[in-house]
Amino acid sequence: MGDSITAAYGYKGWAGELQEHYRINPYNIGVGGASYATLDGRTTIYAQTANIPKVDVDFFVLNGGVNDVWSKVNLGSVSSIPVANATVNSFDTNTTAGAMEQMFCYLRKNYPNAKIAFVINYICYAGDFDGVRFRDEFVPLAKAICDKWGVPYLDLVNNAEFNAQFSAVYNVHTYDGVHGNDYGYEL
Repeated sequence: MGDSITAAYGYKGWAGELQEHYRINPYNIGVGGASYATLDGRTTIYAQTANIPKVDVDFFVLNGGVNDVWSKVNLGSVSSIPVANATVNSFDTNTTAGAMEQMFCYLRKNYPNAKIAFVINYICYAGDFDGVRFRDEFVPLAKAICDKWGVPYLDLVNNAEFNAQFSAVYNVHTYDGVHGNDYGYEL
């Protein structure tokens, strides 16, 4: 679940890589332009829950936040609501933090046996994307929310091995500085 980087239009994407390497049957329900926070004219990543197949789900991989940062939305902060007391309506979904917590809450309540993981996207190299805000504000926020909800994450911003290969030649790993190609997703 996620945005266009997750959807991987025309490429294998995260889901294809997982299928190829772990022989699983993934459902990629990422939607281009999706954000966590509620923004005019955009679908939310939470709205994608309506597209979860009506089967037992073992594992969720979430990605997102790029469109929130790009749209300069209020990122918010981790709520003080204890996980045990949270409901999907407990959070301010006009902020990225509140919407992320809503998503984790929904998945925990409706799929209690499923594992959840979060991929913190690499910094995009295109247009007016604010990579500094993404690195300095979104990444720590996403990590704090994942820690609160017990969700392991892969931090591609601060992964030295990944960045040694990716950032030096990002134009080889993406087709536009934002969206991965098959080589980029494989990395």
